Amino acid sequence: MSGQVKTIARILQAAGSAIQANGNLVLLNVENGHLVERIFDGEELKDQRLVVDGVKSGASAAFVVSDNHVSHKLSPYALILYITDGGELRASEFDPDSEEWDESELNGLGEINVQEESGLSAVTINDSILVFYQAPDGTIKSIRHDQGTKTWKAGFSVPGAAEIGTPIAAFNNKEALIVAFVEKDGTIHAHSRDFASGDWSETILPNSSFDDKIANLSVSQDITSGELDSYVLIGSTLHHVKKNGEQAVIGTFSNKEFVAATRAEDGDWYGNNYGNVNMGGRGGYGGSYGGGGYGGGYGGYGGYSPYPPPYRTQCGW
Repeated sequence: MSGQVKTIARILQAAGSAIQANGNLVLLNVENGHLVERIFDGEELKDQRLVVDGVKSGASAAFVVSDNHVSHKLSPYALILYITDGGELRASEFDPDSEEWDESELNGLGEINVQEESGLSAVTINDSILVFYQAPDGTIKSIRHDQGTKTWKAGFSVPGAAEIGTPIAAFNNKEALIVAFVEKDGTIHAHSRDFASGDWSETILPNSSFDDKIANLSVSQDITSGELDSYVLIGSTLHHVKKNGEQAVIGTFSNKEFVAATRAEDGDWYGNNYGNVNMGGRGGYGGSYGGGGYGGGYGGYGGYSPYPPPYRTQCGW
């Protein structure tokens, strides 16, 4: 089985994720109100630590890794957005001195309440961090970190009629920001905002509806053709919605182990694609890997690295 496919499956079962510079996979999970970070070298658990308490059960988290200087700390830096058990969007930032996660104020914004099943997704573009969430009225909204003032601001809303509780997948290519989610018609819609003009366009992934609720999703765009496909997690089963609309069952989690359905799905899915999984986990609902107590340091804050680097484009926000 493709190692990348198994990694995608693990990412989609977690609340959030990131890739370290050395290739280690970082997974976030919500366990009994604790948001826990675990670092893996392949299948081996290398370290773990507590991020924060008071997190909503089953909630999504967004892991942001940036090479930008956005606070008093030196770059690069890592930030986690999460949802409290009271339904509020909050953040924690990694402290390289203590090697612990500390509360980070969303300076410039008041309390941000989210829809109780909201997904989260984040993307770094140039000197901005954009975080997407579902508001209580069902709209997909955003907040943006302003590099100049070191503050957060309310961002734009994304067009579309989002299904309540939809996962959100955001990423960028050279020309546009793409935000994908499940809409009320049950299909996956990808909304693209052109960097130059600020105009929105929409693509509906063909044959992307399922009988059961999609718990999490990733979306990929072919660099050459621009076509989109997606991996979706439904219950414990991973499905692939291919560019031509064909659906395939990739595998199923059994006792926390991912078992591939066939060897035919092996391949380098992200080898020539843009996609939200390349930037780390975006949204999702809790799985659990590893065990034991909360760990200590794992060799320093510098282990995080933006992957791939953001494109230097005119965003036109």
